[in-house]
Amino acid sequence: MAYDNFLQTWGAATQIRGELKTKTKSVIAAWFGIPGDLTQPEIVSLVTWLVENGNFKYGGLNTQVLSCSTWYPHTEAESDSYPGQNL
Repeated sequence: MAYDNFLQTWGAATQIRGELKTKTKSVIAAWFGIPGDLTQPEIVSLVTWLVENGNFKYGGLNTQVLSCSTWYPHTEAESDSYPGQNL
């Protein structure tokens, strides 16, 4: 009985991890503007650029030309304005 419960729990945990990975992948790609048509080496290069200098935390991300604005942090409602510009 205890072994059956263990197997059910283990199976559920595996399914949850899989679903979390799938959903996270789509959200992260959309959040950072990672196009879906990139090859694996292109994705590795882009993610390396995002992580190495902490570029993921800045706004104005342009993943096509690998640029960002260090003037303001990355937010859900991205805009091209700088802090204080729209006061």
